[in-house]
Amino acid sequence: MDETKARASRLNTEFLITEALKGNHLLFPNELIAEAFSRNLATLQSALESRRAEINRTVGELLSVGTLEEGRDFVSGLSRDVQHVLILLYFQLLEGVLLRRGPTVH
Repeated sequence: MDETKARASRLNTEFLITEALKGNHLLFPNELIAEAFSRNLATLQSALESRRAEINRTVGELLSVGTLEEGRDFVSGLSRDVQHVLILLYFQLLEGVLLRRGPTVH
């Protein structure tokens, strides 16, 4: 598959990040986000460390889905622990984007 086709068949992460920064978290239902944030952060970080290979593989698979709907379906089929870790990573990514952008002047 050439690079253009490969890019076209991947989830549009730029769109997801842009929407997320507006408060629209399109891959994860709000209830699931709340559930993940109700968990102990140390427990989630421990799950991330102990399942790093699985999480890395899962992130790669998620990024390779073609549509938002396929992404949601993929996430919904994962175990709760993996869903929660993905949410932790997702919000860490968003925090990093915000920090790199610096303050917004209105």
